[in-house]
Amino acid sequence: MSRNLLRWLLQAVCGLFLYQAVVVVAGILAALAMPTGYFAFFGRAHREMALGLWNVTTFALPSFLFALGWVLSWRRLVGIRNRGEMLAFLAGVVACWLFWQLSWFADGKVELTLASFLRLFLATHFGELWNIPSAWAVWLGIGVGLWFRRRARQVKG
Repeated sequence: MSRNLLRWLLQAVCGLFLYQAVVVVAGILAALAMPTGYFAFFGRAHREMALGLWNVTTFALPSFLFALGWVLSWRRLVGIRNRGEMLAFLAGVVACWLFWQLSWFADGKVELTLASFLRLFLATHFGELWNIPSAWAVWLGIGVGLWFRRRARQVKG
């Protein structure tokens, strides 16, 4: 195998591991117990805001920072030399994301069609206002990390 193909494969596997690691970390963070009286403090009228604040601080922000740290560390350790390697990395992330999206259909209760997949995508990524930050946190972390990579290359010359 050529050296470039091996690097692309390495980048794709790293992207896949990144998203899988975020899923594991998200599972751990989801187990955090909400303090007693949390919703009572905000009141019934502000329940959505309370849920959004809890979601941002215990899930979205840690997921964003984890993805950002992963990309910056990976860039430092192995490096993403060119656009092809960056696309391979992103393909790995998308492959793992797609696996978890399709896992919703694994039990057979809902038939997998393009329409049902799009409904799931819209519900999980644009549905409830309080959930939007956590749905996009990983992608934002990856984007900022890759932007830092690009910016560092421009500064070097």
